[in-house]
Amino acid sequence: MAAFKMEKPLVVPPRGEHTATVFLLHGLGEMPQDIDGIYKYCRDKKNSNLQHIKWILPYAPLRPITKDHGMMKRGWFDVIVSHKDRREDGPGLLETVRYIDELIEDECASGIPEHRIVLAGHSQGAVVSVLAGLTGNKTRDSGQDGWNLAGVMSVSGYIPIKKVFAKSVAPHAREIPVFWGHGKDDRVIYVDAC
Repeated sequence: MAAFKMEKPLVVPPRGEHTATVFLLHGLGEMPQDIDGIYKYCRDKKNSNLQHIKWILPYAPLRPITKDHGMMKRGWFDVIVSHKDRREDGPGLLETVRYIDELIEDECASGIPEHRIVLAGHSQGAVVSVLAGLTGNKTRDSGQDGWNLAGVMSVSGYIPIKKVFAKSVAPHAREIPVFWGHGKDDRVIYVDAC
């Protein structure tokens, strides 16, 4: 993400032999530490079978958020207006997807195959996880056919830039397990907008 300074992700090493990785992306205005309860619960639960997982929690860059009058917040993409209006920062989303691609490529280069990687997120992080995890080469410069991940998790997210998404879904996306959770009383991203 050339336009914004990216910090090194928070990396939580596995407690056992490293055989899988979960990328966990936070929401607008949050930091990795705001959602670290997820990995702590999974890792520290008595008799957990998840000791082999390395957790990578990237930091979204600080950027002006239009709907908040240009206030600088951590965000994976700009929020132009309310979610109901549906105007979206397509270029910002795609720039973030390329950044997530780089992180996944680095993890694969370290020896973890993509089918042992889960891409998960909350709110804006969920939106990015869905786009990066399920789309193919039309959203990328590298010409890849999308990732063949172990899974994608969306908590309080939505399908972004729907026309681009529909044209770009990777052929094997149907084979990727997806967890989709959303509160029916969510007042930020209404469930009917998902």
